[in-house]
Amino acid sequence: MTQLLVKGLSPEEFAALNDLILALPDGIENIPDGTAPPPPPPKRTGGWTASASRSEIKFDSGGGPDLSEWCGG
Repeated sequence: MTQLLVKGLSPEEFAALNDLILALPDGIENIPDGTAPPPPPPKRTGGWTASASRSEIKFDSGGGPDLSEWCGG
């Protein structure tokens, strides 16, 4: 690569910038192109539980309103 004059950069900053520029093609090549299968979703364990941070929220697993007239049942 040709050396460009960059005002305001110390020699250490210029060296670091140059290293980043030289590593850029490898970084681009390492970006997945989407042809590999996605990783499997995380496994879920258990069912509904109260959140540790919001223990005042509870879910009722009991009955509920009869929605058959709304759901066509």
